[in-house]
Amino acid sequence: MKVSAIFLLSVISCACAAILCPPNYCDSMLCEEVTSENCEGRVQEGGSVCGCCDSCIAQIPLGVSCHQTMLLGLPATSECEQGSKCDFMSMTCIAKTCAELKEEQGNMLAALDKPLLGAHLPECEADGSWSARQCTGSKCYCVDEAGKTIEGFGAKIWEAKDMTCGTFFSREILTLPRF
Repeated sequence: MKVSAIFLLSVISCACAAILCPPNYCDSMLCEEVTSENCEGRVQEGGSVCGCCDSCIAQIPLGVSCHQTMLLGLPATSECEQGSKCDFMSMTCIAKTCAELKEEQGNMLAALDKPLLGAHLPECEADGSWSARQCTGSKCYCVDEAGKTIEGFGAKIWEAKDMTCGTFFSREILTLPRF
């Protein structure tokens, strides 16, 4: 069984590698216009086979099957929504941890090669989970265990020095300035 699975994977890998784009291939392609108005997802510039045409990438919500993202060698037509990833064990979209998002955003900021005014990386606990208080731009706010904003509780960043949100995790009422 293992040998046949390995053989099948090697055949698929070879077939995917055989998809080559000949020179001037895109010159003969007729591309449909893909815009944010006609795409219910994310527009990927040059996202089709050989990068000839723009494509629409459907966004898969949390908890929904993401097995269709596993088409090896073909351009993606769907992906887990922003802030989530495909869990290969359950084949469903799950939320990224705070640590994963912090690393991802840190890499993006490092690639800019200059500081970005108002940019803040997520605040994470030592175990990679979300800190209860997060700050972005000029505001600080409270988040739940999944890192989702708890509406109505926050403060301007210069007023939030002593702001604590940890009691939200235990569902206690917290008095904070409201936006």
